[in-house]
This record gives sequence, C-alpha cells and structure tokens, in this order.
Amino acid sequence: MASTTPQKQKEPQRRDAGPGIVLARPFGIPVYISPYWFVIAGIFIFIYANDFASTLHGSSRFVVAAAFVVLLYLSVLVHELSHSVVALGYGLPVRRILLYPLGGFSEIEREPQTPGREFLVSAAGPALSLALAAGGYGLTHVVTAGTIGGTLVAQLMWANLAPPVESRIGGDMITVVWLAVIAAFMWTGAGQAIKATRVRERLPALQARKLARKAVSVAADTPLAEAIRRADESKARAVVVVDHDDKPIAILNETAVMATPEQRRPWIEAGSLARTLEPSLVLPADLSGMALLDAIRRAPASEYLLVEPSGQVYGVLAARDVDLAFAGV
Repeated sequence: MASTTPQKQKEPQRRDAGPGIVLARPFGIPVYISPYWFVIAGIFIFIYANDFASTLHGSSRFVVAAAFVVLLYLSVLVHELSHSVVALGYGLPVRRILLYPLGGFSEIEREPQTPGREFLVSAAGPALSLALAAGGYGLTHVVTAGTIGGTLVAQLMWANLAPPVESRIGGDMITVVWLAVIAAFMWTGAGQAIKATRVRERLPALQARKLARKAVSVAADTPLAEAIRRADESKARAVVVVDHDDKPIAILNETAVMATPEQRRPWIEAGSLARTLEPSLVLPADLSGMALLDAIRRAPASEYLLVEPSGQVYGVLAARDVDLAFAGV
C-alpha cells in the first residue's frame, strides 16, 4: 500500500484516536479502557463478593473482590502488552491496546515479516499468561490458604490458565464459569489483533477492477456449450446474458455451470442457468475497500456486474474471488 507524505503527517492523530479512556502509555503505547468496563467490573465485584461470603465477612469481601477484579485486568493488560512488546521488537508499530469488559485487544499496524515472527507475536500473550499462572501456583505454597492473600493468589492463578479452568476442584460454580469465560476471551483473542490488522491492510488493495473477470455477452437462448466455447475463445471467465438490445439482463452462474454434465451442455440454454440482474447486483467498477464489501453485504450473491460510469460493462465480480483475496487472514 503506497503512502504519501500528508498521510504520514496525519498518523500521530490517528494513532491516538480510539474509544474509551486513556489509562496509561507503557512503552509509548496508548492503553484505552472501555467505559463499559466499569459496569462489568461492578458486576464481577458483586459476584465475587458473594462467592467470598463463606470465608470473608463484612465489607472486607467487597474489598477483596474489587482487588481481584483490578488484578485480573492487570493480568489482561500484561497479556496484551506481551503481544505488543514483541511486535515492537520486530519493528511493527502498535497503535493501541484496548481493554474491554471481557478481555483486551492489541492493535498492531503491520503484519509480521515472517510466519515465525507472527507465531511469536501471537504466542507471547498466552505464554506470559502461563508464566503468571505458574508464578501464582508457586505463591500458593507461600501464602496461607483461606486468607485474603491466599484467596487472591489462587483466583488469579486460575484466571490466567487456559479454558481447562473448569477442571478446578472446589469453589463456587458461578466463579468457575466466570473465570472460564475470562480465560477463554484472553486466549482466543491472542491472534485477533494481527487478523484485524491484516484485514485493514488489505482493504485498500481490494479493488473491483483488479478482481473483475473478463466477460463475454450471449443471448439467453444460446446453448450453454456455445457460451462456454465463446468464453474460452476470448479467455473470459464470465458470461453475461443480454437482451435483443444488447442490454445485460443476467449473469451465468458459475456453480450451476460446473454442476451441469458436459454432455448436456449443448442442449441447455445459457439463460436457464443465469441469475437475473437486479439493480443491487450492478456495481460501479470503481468500488474498492470497505465500500465494495458493504455493497456485497447488502446484496449477497455469487456474481455481480461491474459497469463504468458511462454504463458500459466492465466485467463480472465473483464473490468467490473476493473471498480468496482475504484467504489466510
């Protein structure tokens, strides 16, 4: 994707833009916290306070619950920071970290240069979570079980483990479920930042003109075999059905063609395997990026007709080709 000087000058403004409240800037990375976090944190505090009622009394259980929720999200922050720090080490800009109610998100602006580096960036978060869990396990042998410190250490150890947290023995089932949910969000989100970045980077290159298939025009009563022969002769990969005024009225469906046995193709009219062109299936050839994706989402189909501003047919866009453009994201 080409960059211009004006775009680089605007980068600092875009880097700091984001939802929520700026919590800190470790390593120069803005850390945002979603406003909804406070609502969910309050719910968690109430749940954990009830869970601690059997061992703690009075307001102390709410204090411990609040401390646990804060420490839990610090664990999430450390998890996301590990992704970001490794990315920075490879020269990959990190736009921000967003902490939301059930996890976090590291927004890395470029794709790692090699699969090995991509793996290390993605694995850094889970690896550090395991390290925190191991450290918590070690502390359980130091602190006294049943005390405030022991309770916090045990809870944080399980929260930093992967989804097998449900195999935990003892404790309230509600707590186990919540910890499992939190752990699942932390672990399944390990590669989401990179995935989102890939999509964002590929959007500018997603241009209808580049993905368009060359098309030939045939009448509706043209035998399917003849329509295919003309397409092959012209090195076209799409067939547009036109009326007696050469106005496009339908697009031959590739899936239907592939499903038709070759021996039957001379006896089937091309128009019978074509989808009528509704207005939503006719797209400007200049569409690109998110505008192109939005147009496809509004009218799901297997093929679209691309036209010039003058109305002249440019080609056919196959949804399959759009999918392939994002393969591996």
